[in-house]
Amino acid sequence: MMTEADTCRKYILPKLCHRFIEMRPLCNGIVSNEREFRSLAALRHVLLPKLVSGE
Repeated sequence: MMTEADTCRKYILPKLCHRFIEMRPLCNGIVSNEREFRSLAALRHVLLPKLVSGE
């Protein structure tokens, strides 16, 4: 007789692992967008004062 833990290991965990693997490109895209956002925000903080002061 299978226990709940056995059932989880045999059926649920492989499906969850597969779903996480499928989502990896999405997660990588989110991380990449976050890096680009931070880079652009830093650039904005440098350039905006220059634009406003007329440099």
